[in-house]
Amino acid sequence: MVGVEKIAAAEVPREYLDEEYQELPSTIGGAGLVATATKFKPNAFHFRRQVIIIQRAGGGCSDSQFKEWSQSSAISKAFQIGAREAEAVSALMTRISPAVAERLTDAVRARGMLRFLTHETLAKGVLNKAWTSGVGALEAWQDELRNREDDALVPMIVFAKFHFSLEGNVCSGCVCVGEPFVTRLIADYDGTAAPLRAPATYAKALQKHQARGAFLHFLACLQKITPGEMWADVKLSLENQFQQGYLDPDLLHVLETEVLAGDLKGVGAFRPFAARVETAVRQKKEEHQAELQQNLRQADLAQLLAKLESDFAILDSVVPKASQEAELHALDMKYLRDRQEKGERYVDDWMAKHCCVVEVGENFDQGIQKFLKFKEQFRKYVVCFFDAAVFPANATYVAQAIKMLAAILSMSQNNMGFVMFPVYQSQTSESAMVKHRHQLEMSFLKAGLSLIHPVQVLYTKPNCTARDARALAQQGLATFHTHFGEHTFAASNAVKTGTVGPCPLLKISDFLGYDGETVKPGASARGVDCASELIAGLLAGMPFDDSDLVMLVDIVPNRFAEFGRASVKRNLEGIGHKIQYFSFMMEEVNTNRSSLRTLVYEHWDASAESPPKVRAREEAKSEASPSLELLAWVDERPTFPDILMTRFPEDTAEYKAIAAKKSEFDKKFPAAKQPAPKRGPARAGGVCDFTLDGGAQPLDIERTIDLPCISDGDLTVTRLVESAAVGKRPSIIISDTYEVWIGNTTDAALNLTCGELFGFGTGLFEPKAVSALPSDPKQELHGVVWRFKDDFNLVSYNKSIMPLCQFLRKLAIDNGLGDVSLDDHKLAARMLSDAWLWMSKGVLCGDTPACFRYIISPLESMKTNVFKPNGLGNDAGRDPVRHQTLGAIFMGKMDRLINNKRASLIWEALSAKIGNTCGVHVSCRFVFIPLP
Repeated sequence: MVGVEKIAAAEVPREYLDEEYQELPSTIGGAGLVATATKFKPNAFHFRRQVIIIQRAGGGCSDSQFKEWSQSSAISKAFQIGAREAEAVSALMTRISPAVAERLTDAVRARGMLRFLTHETLAKGVLNKAWTSGVGALEAWQDELRNREDDALVPMIVFAKFHFSLEGNVCSGCVCVGEPFVTRLIADYDGTAAPLRAPATYAKALQKHQARGAFLHFLACLQKITPGEMWADVKLSLENQFQQGYLDPDLLHVLETEVLAGDLKGVGAFRPFAARVETAVRQKKEEHQAELQQNLRQADLAQLLAKLESDFAILDSVVPKASQEAELHALDMKYLRDRQEKGERYVDDWMAKHCCVVEVGENFDQGIQKFLKFKEQFRKYVVCFFDAAVFPANATYVAQAIKMLAAILSMSQNNMGFVMFPVYQSQTSESAMVKHRHQLEMSFLKAGLSLIHPVQVLYTKPNCTARDARALAQQGLATFHTHFGEHTFAASNAVKTGTVGPCPLLKISDFLGYDGETVKPGASARGVDCASELIAGLLAGMPFDDSDLVMLVDIVPNRFAEFGRASVKRNLEGIGHKIQYFSFMMEEVNTNRSSLRTLVYEHWDASAESPPKVRAREEAKSEASPSLELLAWVDERPTFPDILMTRFPEDTAEYKAIAAKKSEFDKKFPAAKQPAPKRGPARAGGVCDFTLDGGAQPLDIERTIDLPCISDGDLTVTRLVESAAVGKRPSIIISDTYEVWIGNTTDAALNLTCGELFGFGTGLFEPKAVSALPSDPKQELHGVVWRFKDDFNLVSYNKSIMPLCQFLRKLAIDNGLGDVSLDDHKLAARMLSDAWLWMSKGVLCGDTPACFRYIISPLESMKTNVFKPNGLGNDAGRDPVRHQTLGAIFMGKMDRLINNKRASLIWEALSAKIGNTCGVHVSCRFVFIPLP
């Protein structure tokens, strides 16, 4: 091996020297320097210093001579120093960047080599260019943990600036061992108490090097996703934490456990910053998207408003004015009234020939004359129905009915009685059922009626659920008067075989009047089709000819007179032999008369015998429906499509702009908010005229109301009664001060639409003269007065809530009823000759009625009915109380019942009845409606 050559140099002037130097041996430079005293034990940095001094003095050496400094063995021999120290000298001279070496020299000069840094650390290359700490288990990270190969001064200065002034960029993919790493070594030394300070050994420096590499790698990753305005603060915070040594454990753990690249969230200190950056980026993205959406909404709104304005202009020229519409409405209503009058005459004639209903109380004597008169037109056969499936509670009524049955059967051997015996049900006991049947049989024997022809009625249950527990058979009796030896109906198949049927029972939920709560079918309810099959079974086998007439007498009808409805239906539809129907109706079920008339009227209304349902307009339409871009044209009226209100979010200015346009539309064309006919064309034109009284509108039951909330634990009121949540109904609490609380016992939000909240159970109507209006509830503390104030009063019809004027309009446009009366009220059409119209329109409209607007007033006698609930009854001890009877708690305290725009007591209209004068039949119960 070639030895280390001497460096040619002149004697160094003393001004270039300092107190720390060592004479260079003649073999390495021959400078002939004289050693002086030093403060510290000579180390590798002293040799580097002497070379620098020689360079300052003008000495020099060739490139080949300086390269020989990499040979640590030659250095060790020349200077007679240890191998580690020689390797450190070699590293400082050839493999460590001058800037880093200078910074280390300053640190050693200030702190001493003994406790700051070991020669081993320098010798093993921790600070060497291109050296990597990614060895062993961290071999996959060797590129990320490698020192920079560029040893220029500028990059080191850049990183010095990064640490102190936070300028510059982090070098991704390498460890910059300039100022940041040396500063970390200095910080660790200075931050340790003097007695505990120890030099940075290779093992310690290796870990710090690895931690520093990982830190710079993750810092570069974080910078890529961090917005520029946030980066300075993020970088400063993380650098401070790293210099304090807080991040080393996490960084080393990630290097050992994570695959290459790693996860920012795997380092505890980076995790909150990464989350913060993600949030900031997401917010910025959302703001950008919101801005784009806002621009789109504004453009969309401008287009929609332009189209709406165009549609408004077209409608202004097409939609008739109020006065024109009122004239057409008056003609339509006159046509409907005339047509309805013809239908009433048809119903009267048909009922006189085929159906007669007589109202009786406990005494049937008042009906016998009408029966005899009605029977005169028939020649032969009579079948009397005695439906005792639910035994009547009135003993006098039962006795009179048996007496009437015996009287009719005694008139001819062609007359037969058919008795339906009591059945077991939840409302009675087995012993009571046997007792009632025995009572009937004993009464029949006493009246001279036979008991020797029992008939079992068989049933089927199509379309019924498995929970339907109704029996498939019922005991009946074909009875005759015993003073006749032979009986014509002995030829009936039912009498011969002792069975009739099977007859199809109707599904319980399809029964007449069924609402699932207060009105439920009794044991006598079977369905109209079942009654029709039973009639057919009793007449089967009889030797009738076309001239024979059969009369069905309903002596004890069930609640909805199913045999009567079946008889009328069979006659109208031409099913089987023609039948005449006569019934003795109790006063409490006298609504069946109007129900039977309604069946006949509806048959005539749909038949070819009746005039057209819609008046033929004299004026020919000049053109088809107007061509609209956004608005719709339905039944010759404009409508505002609901989908337009869902075009924009509700909390935006664009939504408010569309809502304003809808309000403008509703004022110009109020028909849009009123229901369209349920089927076919509207039988009458026009809509409820809400331009009267300064444009007063009915209560908007679709508006949204947010009620204040309180937790159940904080509710300190004394609970009088409580009802549990059932289905869509909330739980309800009524306090001892008669406040009504709506409860939500679920985890989901409670959204109630306008509908029934609770009912008052069953009760009775008491006729009474009442002078005050319903606005004075104290007039009746134990009941509710059946009285309307105006045509804006709400009613419930088919579970829908609507003002009375719209309900009357619905009867006209759907059913063609132009002449409608309201029980216990005077109902008159409101005229357009109101003073308000004179002033607003400047024209006198004469006596033209306003479209579907009415004046409602009490009778001159002030007579009306007061509904009085029966009370809680069996629910008095129930906890919780059922919704349908909860309101009965207000008995005697009706003045405390809430009645405002949020919640109100309203009446339920069950149907429109066809009678001598058409009227509105109202149920014998009312409902409490939360109006949203």
